[in-house]
Amino acid sequence: MTENKWEKRFLFDITRDSTPVPNLLLKYFHQLGLSEGEFVFLLQIFMMGKNGLPSPPEISEILSLEVAVVKQNLAALIEKGFIVPENSMDAEKTTISRYYFDGLYDKLMDLWAYEMAGKTEIAAGSEKSRVVYEQEFATVFRAFEKEFGRPLSPMENEKIAEWLDELGYSPEVVLESLKRAVLRGVYNLNYIDKILLEWKKSNVRTVNEVLNHEKGRMAKGKSAPRKITAGKNHAKNLEDLYEL
Repeated sequence: MTENKWEKRFLFDITRDSTPVPNLLLKYFHQLGLSEGEFVFLLQIFMMGKNGLPSPPEISEILSLEVAVVKQNLAALIEKGFIVPENSMDAEKTTISRYYFDGLYDKLMDLWAYEMAGKTEIAAGSEKSRVVYEQEFATVFRAFEKEFGRPLSPMENEKIAEWLDELGYSPEVVLESLKRAVLRGVYNLNYIDKILLEWKKSNVRTVNEVLNHEKGRMAKGKSAPRKITAGKNHAKNLEDLYEL
Protein backbone atom coordinates (compact mmCIF):
# COMPACT_ATOMS: atom_id res chain seq x y z
CA MET A 1 0.00 0.00 0.00
CA THR A 2 2.81 2.40 0.88
CA GLU A 3 4.67 1.55 -2.31
CA ASN A 4 1.56 2.26 -4.36
CA LYS A 5 1.07 5.59 -2.58
CA TRP A 6 4.56 6.82 -3.48
CA GLU A 7 4.16 5.60 -7.02
CA LYS A 8 1.01 7.70 -7.39
CA ARG A 9 2.71 10.73 -5.88
CA PHE A 10 5.64 10.28 -8.23
CA LEU A 11 3.36 10.08 -11.29
CA PHE A 12 1.38 13.12 -10.15
CA ASP A 13 4.52 15.15 -9.52
CA ILE A 14 6.21 14.45 -12.85
CA THR A 15 2.93 15.11 -14.69
CA ARG A 16 2.44 18.42 -12.91
CA ASP A 17 6.02 19.44 -13.69
CA SER A 18 5.89 18.42 -17.36
CA THR A 19 6.20 20.48 -20.53
CA PRO A 20 3.58 19.90 -23.25
CA VAL A 21 5.25 19.73 -26.66
CA PRO A 22 3.16 19.84 -29.86
CA ASN A 23 3.27 16.54 -31.73
CA LEU A 24 3.67 18.45 -34.99
CA LEU A 25 6.96 19.86 -33.71
CA LEU A 26 8.19 16.41 -32.67
CA LYS A 27 7.14 14.95 -36.01
CA TYR A 28 8.39 17.64 -38.40
CA PHE A 29 11.36 19.37 -36.75
CA HIS A 30 13.71 18.13 -39.50
CA GLN A 31 11.33 19.36 -42.20
CA LEU A 32 11.20 22.73 -40.44
CA GLY A 33 14.96 23.01 -40.87
CA LEU A 34 16.01 22.36 -37.27
CA SER A 35 19.11 20.37 -36.47
CA GLU A 36 18.86 17.95 -33.55
CA GLY A 37 20.90 20.32 -31.38
CA GLU A 38 18.66 23.28 -32.25
CA PHE A 39 15.59 21.14 -31.62
CA VAL A 40 16.78 20.16 -28.13
CA PHE A 41 17.62 23.79 -27.32
CA LEU A 42 14.19 24.87 -28.57
CA LEU A 43 12.56 22.32 -26.26
CA GLN A 44 14.67 23.56 -23.36
CA ILE A 45 13.61 27.17 -23.81
CA PHE A 46 10.06 26.02 -24.53
CA MET A 47 10.16 24.57 -21.03
CA MET A 48 10.64 28.06 -19.60
CA GLY A 49 7.28 29.31 -20.79
CA LYS A 50 5.13 29.84 -23.83
CA ASN A 51 6.24 33.42 -24.40
CA GLY A 52 8.50 36.12 -23.07
CA LEU A 53 11.68 34.12 -22.63
CA PRO A 54 14.31 35.58 -20.29
CA SER A 55 17.53 37.16 -21.48
CA PRO A 56 20.55 35.09 -22.65
CA PRO A 57 22.36 35.40 -19.27
CA GLU A 58 19.23 34.18 -17.48
CA ILE A 59 18.77 31.32 -19.94
CA SER A 60 22.46 30.50 -19.51
CA GLU A 61 22.03 30.22 -15.76
CA ILE A 62 18.89 28.09 -15.97
CA LEU A 63 20.31 25.65 -18.55
CA SER A 64 23.89 25.69 -17.24
CA LEU A 65 25.21 26.71 -20.65
CA GLU A 66 27.78 29.29 -21.65
CA VAL A 67 26.24 32.64 -22.54
CA ALA A 68 28.02 32.51 -25.91
CA VAL A 69 26.39 29.14 -26.68
CA VAL A 70 22.97 30.48 -25.71
CA LYS A 71 23.42 33.54 -27.92
CA GLN A 72 24.56 31.37 -30.84
CA ASN A 73 21.54 29.08 -30.50
CA LEU A 74 19.14 32.01 -30.15
CA ALA A 75 20.65 33.66 -33.24
CA ALA A 76 20.12 30.46 -35.25
CA LEU A 77 16.48 30.20 -34.16
CA ILE A 78 15.88 33.88 -34.93
CA GLU A 79 17.47 33.52 -38.38
CA LYS A 80 15.27 30.51 -39.15
CA GLY A 81 12.18 32.38 -37.97
CA PHE A 82 11.27 30.31 -34.90
CA ILE A 83 11.56 33.02 -32.26
CA VAL A 84 11.14 36.78 -32.42
CA PRO A 85 13.24 39.16 -30.28
CA GLU A 86 11.65 42.23 -28.73
CA ASN A 87 13.19 44.93 -26.59
CA SER A 88 11.42 46.74 -23.76
CA MET A 89 12.34 49.13 -20.94
CA ASP A 90 12.12 48.21 -17.28
CA ALA A 91 11.32 50.59 -14.41
CA GLU A 92 14.96 51.70 -14.32
CA LYS A 93 14.94 52.54 -18.04
CA THR A 94 17.17 49.58 -18.82
CA THR A 95 16.66 47.82 -22.14
CA ILE A 96 15.53 44.23 -21.68
CA SER A 97 15.49 41.69 -24.50
CA ARG A 98 12.75 39.10 -24.55
CA TYR A 99 12.13 36.31 -27.05
CA TYR A 100 8.74 35.14 -28.28
CA PHE A 101 7.61 31.98 -30.09
CA ASP A 102 5.52 33.79 -32.72
CA GLY A 103 7.44 32.27 -35.63
CA LEU A 104 7.23 28.76 -34.21
CA TYR A 105 3.46 29.04 -33.85
CA ASP A 106 3.15 30.30 -37.44
CA LYS A 107 5.12 27.32 -38.73
CA LEU A 108 3.10 24.86 -36.65
CA MET A 109 -0.12 26.44 -37.92
CA ASP A 110 1.09 25.92 -41.50
CA LEU A 111 1.93 22.29 -40.78
CA TRP A 112 -1.47 21.79 -39.19
CA ALA A 113 -3.11 23.20 -42.34
CA TYR A 114 -1.08 20.83 -44.54
CA GLU A 115 -2.09 17.86 -42.41
CA MET A 116 -5.73 18.89 -42.56
CA ALA A 117 -5.46 19.25 -46.34
CA GLY A 118 -3.96 15.78 -46.52
CA LYS A 119 -6.73 14.28 -44.41
CA THR A 120 -9.38 15.96 -46.56
CA GLU A 121 -7.78 14.62 -49.73
CA ILE A 122 -7.65 11.10 -48.33
CA ALA A 123 -11.23 11.28 -47.03
CA ALA A 124 -12.35 12.29 -50.52
CA GLY A 125 -11.03 9.03 -51.92
CA SER A 126 -7.43 9.73 -52.76
CA GLU A 127 -5.49 6.64 -53.77
CA LYS A 128 -2.43 7.89 -51.95
CA SER A 129 -1.90 6.85 -48.37
CA ARG A 130 -1.46 9.55 -45.77
CA VAL A 131 2.19 8.63 -45.33
CA VAL A 132 2.96 8.94 -49.04
CA TYR A 133 1.00 12.19 -49.24
CA GLU A 134 2.95 13.76 -46.37
CA GLN A 135 6.26 12.50 -47.76
CA GLU A 136 5.54 14.14 -51.12
CA PHE A 137 4.63 17.39 -49.41
CA ALA A 138 7.83 17.24 -47.35
CA THR A 139 9.96 16.49 -50.43
CA VAL A 140 8.64 19.54 -52.27
CA PHE A 141 9.10 21.91 -49.34
CA ARG A 142 12.61 20.63 -48.61
CA ALA A 143 13.57 21.05 -52.28
CA PHE A 144 12.42 24.68 -52.31
CA GLU A 145 14.23 25.47 -49.06
CA LYS A 146 17.40 23.81 -50.34
CA GLU A 147 17.40 25.74 -53.63
CA PHE A 148 16.42 29.03 -51.99
CA GLY A 149 19.06 28.50 -49.29
CA ARG A 150 16.71 29.51 -46.47
CA PRO A 151 13.50 28.52 -44.68
CA LEU A 152 10.34 29.39 -46.58
CA SER A 153 8.11 32.17 -45.33
CA PRO A 154 4.51 31.42 -44.29
CA MET A 155 3.27 33.07 -47.51
CA GLU A 156 5.61 30.92 -49.60
CA ASN A 157 4.45 27.80 -47.76
CA GLU A 158 0.86 28.79 -48.44
CA LYS A 159 1.56 29.33 -52.14
CA ILE A 160 3.21 25.92 -52.58
CA ALA A 161 0.35 24.28 -50.68
CA GLU A 162 -2.08 26.02 -53.04
CA TRP A 163 -0.26 24.54 -56.06
CA LEU A 164 -0.40 21.04 -54.63
CA ASP A 165 -3.85 21.11 -53.03
CA GLU A 166 -6.17 23.63 -54.64
CA LEU A 167 -4.72 23.73 -58.17
CA GLY A 168 -3.85 20.04 -58.28
CA TYR A 169 -0.30 20.26 -59.67
CA SER A 170 1.61 17.05 -59.06
CA PRO A 171 4.71 17.25 -56.83
CA GLU A 172 6.84 16.14 -59.80
CA VAL A 173 5.59 18.99 -62.00
CA VAL A 174 6.07 21.56 -59.22
CA LEU A 175 9.64 20.34 -58.73
CA GLU A 176 10.20 20.51 -62.50
CA SER A 177 9.07 24.15 -62.51
CA LEU A 178 11.50 24.82 -59.66
CA LYS A 179 14.32 23.40 -61.80
CA ARG A 180 13.44 25.81 -64.60
CA ALA A 181 13.57 28.77 -62.21
CA VAL A 182 16.90 27.65 -60.72
CA LEU A 183 18.46 27.24 -64.18
CA ARG A 184 17.53 30.85 -64.88
CA GLY A 185 18.68 31.99 -61.45
CA VAL A 186 15.23 33.26 -60.55
CA TYR A 187 14.34 32.37 -56.96
CA ASN A 188 10.83 33.75 -57.02
CA LEU A 189 7.52 31.94 -56.55
CA ASN A 190 5.70 34.39 -58.83
CA TYR A 191 7.99 33.36 -61.69
CA ILE A 192 7.42 29.68 -60.93
CA ASP A 193 3.68 30.34 -60.76
CA LYS A 194 3.83 31.77 -64.31
CA ILE A 195 5.60 28.63 -65.53
CA LEU A 196 2.97 26.38 -63.94
CA LEU A 197 0.16 28.51 -65.37
CA GLU A 198 1.69 28.31 -68.85
CA TRP A 199 1.89 24.52 -68.57
CA LYS A 200 -1.69 24.33 -67.33
CA LYS A 201 -2.94 26.39 -70.29
CA SER A 202 -1.09 23.98 -72.59
CA ASN A 203 -2.66 21.00 -70.78
CA VAL A 204 0.76 19.82 -69.58
CA ARG A 205 0.33 17.56 -66.55
CA THR A 206 3.40 15.30 -66.30
CA VAL A 207 7.17 15.70 -66.51
CA ASN A 208 7.26 13.85 -69.85
CA GLU A 209 4.61 16.19 -71.21
CA VAL A 210 6.70 19.14 -69.98
CA LEU A 211 9.74 17.89 -71.91
CA ASN A 212 7.72 17.23 -75.07
CA HIS A 213 6.07 20.63 -74.74
CA GLU A 214 9.47 22.34 -74.52
CA LYS A 215 10.84 20.38 -77.49
CA GLY A 216 7.86 21.44 -79.54
CA ARG A 217 8.27 25.10 -78.64
CA MET A 218 12.01 24.98 -79.36
CA ALA A 219 11.36 23.39 -82.75
CA LYS A 220 8.87 26.13 -83.64
CA GLY A 221 11.34 28.77 -82.50
CA LYS A 222 14.00 27.67 -84.99
CA SER A 223 12.22 29.40 -87.85
CA ALA A 224 11.25 32.46 -85.82
CA PRO A 225 13.27 35.71 -85.94
CA ARG A 226 14.41 35.10 -82.39
CA LYS A 227 15.83 31.68 -83.09
CA ILE A 228 17.78 29.46 -80.71
CA THR A 229 21.40 29.14 -81.73
CA ALA A 230 22.72 25.59 -81.66
CA GLY A 231 25.60 26.52 -79.41
CA LYS A 232 23.46 27.86 -76.61
CA ASN A 233 23.14 25.67 -73.53
CA HIS A 234 19.97 24.34 -71.99
CA ALA A 235 19.69 27.22 -69.53
CA LYS A 236 19.77 29.74 -72.39
CA ASN A 237 17.13 27.76 -74.26
CA LEU A 238 14.93 28.02 -71.20
CA GLU A 239 15.42 31.78 -71.16
CA ASP A 240 13.77 31.89 -74.57
CA LEU A 241 10.94 29.63 -73.44
CA TYR A 242 10.23 31.18 -70.04
CA GLU A 243 10.63 34.93 -70.14
CA LEU A 244 10.70 36.98 -66.94
